[in-house]
Amino acid sequence: DFDAHHALARRAAAEGAVILQNKDATLPLSADKSVALIGAFAETPRYQGAGSSQVNPTRLDTPLEALQQKLGAGRVAYAVGFDHELAEPNAAMIGEAVSIAKAADVAIIMAGLPPLFEAEGFDRTHLRQPQHIEDLILAVAAANPHCVVVLSNGAPIEMPWAAEVPAILEIYLAGQAGAGAMVDLLYGAVTPSGRLAETFPLALDDCPSQENFASHPRQLVYREGLNVGYRHFTTHDKPVLFPFGHGLSYTQFTYSDAKLLTDWSADGEQVEVAVTLTNSGDCAGAEVVQLYVRDVESTAYRPDRELKAFEKVMLQPGEARELRFTLNKRAFAYFDTELDDWDVEAGEFEILFAASSTDIRQTLTLNLPATSQRNSAPLAETPYVLMSDAQLSALGLKLTKPERIKPYHANSTLADIRTHWLGKRVAAAALDMAGQAMGKARETAVAQKMREEMVMSLRLATVSNMSRGALSGKRFDLLLHALNNRWLRFVLRLLRP
Repeated sequence: DFDAHHALARRAAAEGAVILQNKDATLPLSADKSVALIGAFAETPRYQGAGSSQVNPTRLDTPLEALQQKLGAGRVAYAVGFDHELAEPNAAMIGEAVSIAKAADVAIIMAGLPPLFEAEGFDRTHLRQPQHIEDLILAVAAANPHCVVVLSNGAPIEMPWAAEVPAILEIYLAGQAGAGAMVDLLYGAVTPSGRLAETFPLALDDCPSQENFASHPRQLVYREGLNVGYRHFTTHDKPVLFPFGHGLSYTQFTYSDAKLLTDWSADGEQVEVAVTLTNSGDCAGAEVVQLYVRDVESTAYRPDRELKAFEKVMLQPGEARELRFTLNKRAFAYFDTELDDWDVEAGEFEILFAASSTDIRQTLTLNLPATSQRNSAPLAETPYVLMSDAQLSALGLKLTKPERIKPYHANSTLADIRTHWLGKRVAAAALDMAGQAMGKARETAVAQKMREEMVMSLRLATVSNMSRGALSGKRFDLLLHALNNRWLRFVLRLLRP
């Protein structure tokens, strides 16, 4: 039943969307207001990823059609705003968007990342949207302050324009029924209940991995240790744009009466806790209650708080419910590398009932007894953001020497040799052959970029193996000698059979 399937997809898309910002109760919108719908994703929605994740939808809704169905075609003005693949600078498109925004009661901007800016097969080099889309948002917001930005993207982005817009709805890659879900959320047919499963940083440089990621093209050392995601930002008090677990609602929730239901059980090594959740707003809605555990004073280096349990609860206005959680040994343990097992240090722990990783509503404190199987106390670990070589060695991790780029060798990639006059020609030939094999004439811009990134990552040895003998044996040796400007060796190899 395609209709039933589509209805389920619409519901799932609504539950996965997140209201990131809603100043002055801009949302939900009133259905009696005229709308300027701006952005190419309104008619060419970014509803799925590129590459192997692509599927053929049974039916694809578009935001433009969904909004027209909701309000009537005559009350929805539309401007394309940007090219849905390239988003190249275009002053005329921004001008048209500003014009319809001024004439409407509300402006809805369909923004995010075009597929050319995120897909499998290549890395993002920054967290920004295309500059043209950011300029579009600022221009429309200046023309009509009563605006909403709807984001279609597969991962976090920076938002230097966030202070200029009252409302932001993150729908991610919402699937074939995402447009209907978007309208449901914008107009209050559904109360938003989605929560972020990742942190949106203020800037890419705030992420510890950025400092050492790809610092050497042949080696990536994992130095962040436990400082991943919200664990880093909360431990080191790093301000963020939107924290892990964040998500707004059209109602309000009150947390109260946190309590310890059972003491720590030596036999079962667990504890039971509870908190009362009340819908103190005017409409039904769902809240995601999150439990974080903090080891108040730990010998081992640990994040300031760690998510150990959560539950999503739907409540009617005025309804209250007691939620119970059981936390076992693993909720309080850390992995002791010398013991080679999970271990709990004796002492004080806090259980944090929260609406996000930074929005703590209730706190419980308990003291756990010593249960360690260690014969001696562990040495105190030095706090870190990125682990030094000495800290890695202390964990028994030995750094291997990274492979050199030059002189070029069999493990060099086509990307490595593109700076050489001959390597540039070899790489171009490989790209052309791959394009012919993959149907270059029918490629989209994103498919072309994926193909280029894939081909450029090939090792020369792999290219040789795929050349069907055209670049093997003697020819391969000659290529390496030429790339390394070893012309005497080149001539000697040329004269040998």
